[in-house]
Amino acid sequence: MCFLMLRWPGNLPCLLFPHLLFSNRFLCEVHENHTVASVFSCSILLGRPTSERAFGWGGRVGVSRALRWVGAISAQLLRLVAFQSRRTGGCSDRIPMPARLSYENPDNISATMKKTISFLAGVALFGAAAFTSAEAPAIGSDAPQFTLSDTHGKEHSLYDFGGSVVVLEWINFDCPFVARHYASGHLPALQKRVTEAGGTWLAICSSAEGEQGFFEPEAMNERAEKEGFAGTAILYDTDGTVGRAFGAPVTPTIVIIGEDGTVAYWGAVDSDARGGAEDVTDYVTLALDALAAGEEIANPQTRPYGCSVKYAE
Repeated sequence: MCFLMLRWPGNLPCLLFPHLLFSNRFLCEVHENHTVASVFSCSILLGRPTSERAFGWGGRVGVSRALRWVGAISAQLLRLVAFQSRRTGGCSDRIPMPARLSYENPDNISATMKKTISFLAGVALFGAAAFTSAEAPAIGSDAPQFTLSDTHGKEHSLYDFGGSVVVLEWINFDCPFVARHYASGHLPALQKRVTEAGGTWLAICSSAEGEQGFFEPEAMNERAEKEGFAGTAILYDTDGTVGRAFGAPVTPTIVIIGEDGTVAYWGAVDSDARGGAEDVTDYVTLALDALAAGEEIANPQTRPYGCSVKYAE
């Protein structure tokens, strides 16, 4: 099996740690263990080809090949855990999306796996930090200019909206994270707030043609109406130029541009990556409140979570 799996660089652990396939101490139907959950940030940000196939998460915008290998290897180790748990009947047949982690019996987890998890958690933090610092536009810097066409064929240039607040949202209606924010009405409410205050809300689809999240104009408009989209327009960025310029790794990623044309906020919609948290920090609302009051944004850059943007190769 290990030999057959070597076509992905992330499958290297199959040879390095063959005992993982035969240990009966792993369980994967999990959702509360934060140590293991942090490992997924490595997969989310760095290992798109393997991690997305396994768990529906991933992210990649110009990250070095070496870091992508690290992410893929981390993702593959987690896939081995899931494989073993299914083989021994230790968990359900399907890992939920987004995958969540917990242990049914933490005391039965092998020492080797605990060490592996600790190592990968450290790698995840390194990878996430490297990605964010390298790819996110600097807060306070001029926003990259662009011109894109919307679903009705009309061109929109960022330059045209100078002097007003502009919010950019990277969108993929088929992403469960995006779906959650639309189903709750949270994103539509934010969109209405911005547009009713004289601002502009542009949703950008950077999915390549044929990839998840891309719809032809008529289908995109129908989907937008169904989901309750209340922004200014949905723009196509099929070659990924604009998404890469803004360093958007996942959907949803939110970028707020102030009236002066500089990047005021970059990151997640809120702090509730897993969904269902009781104490949630609504980053976008707080950023908009601060801009309206002429105050400094407390958290101008946060770590976005969601599904990888399906960029063209």
